[in-house]
Amino acid sequence: MDFERRNPLTNKVVSKAKAMTVTDVQAIAETASASFADWAKTGPAERRNLLNKAALALEERAEQFVEAMMGE
Repeated sequence: MDFERRNPLTNKVVSKAKAMTVTDVQAIAETASASFADWAKTGPAERRNLLNKAALALEERAEQFVEAMMGE
């Protein structure tokens, strides 16, 4: 099942998101928990590099985020 967000003026679907089940959420939590040990071993310089890479990926999609928010 998906959640749909619609533009209130046009009723056009502007975004969809998967509805999560309890099982989905439990699996995500287990994956995050299992990954934490590796993250805890990661030094500050490498963490900074990874977080900067994630920030850059978000910045590269800024226009898409703005368009999606305007559509809602």
